[in-house]
Amino acid sequence: MTRKDYVAIASVFNKEYKRLQSYQATPLYMESFWKTVFDLRRLLELDNERFDSYKFMEAIRKVN
Repeated sequence: MTRKDYVAIASVFNKEYKRLQSYQATPLYMESFWKTVFDLRRLLELDNERFDSYKFMEAIRKVN
């Protein structure tokens, strides 16, 4: 996968993160969301040794 792919994936999760915040999702749903993100992050790390998981997570949490 390429950086462009990682950015696209983070963008999808970012949109869902913003949606969850605006609806004040339950803690259980937020936990499920982050578990999915962490599992995917681990797969991406295994796919590419240069994958920057910090930047990926920051892109998901980006609020603007």
